[in-house]
Amino acid sequence: MSAPEAPAANPRRERILDAIEAHWREHGYAPSVRDVAAVEGCAFSTAIHHIRELERAGRVVRAPGVARSLRVMQR
Repeated sequence: MSAPEAPAANPRRERILDAIEAHWREHGYAPSVRDVAAVEGCAFSTAIHHIRELERAGRVVRAPGVARSLRVMQR
């Protein structure tokens, strides 16, 4: 089985990665999905969609069922 293909570059996803990293630097822990949605100015469901796509591409990881577990893996 081959590795998942990264989705095409997406400015919103890059901003989401920036927001996750900035939240870590400022607070010492990951943002919630609602925090990401608020920073990006999008709906909760839209933030979930983009985070799932970033997970699929291997750019972020999060622990299932654990709040605030987002981590940026690669830039």
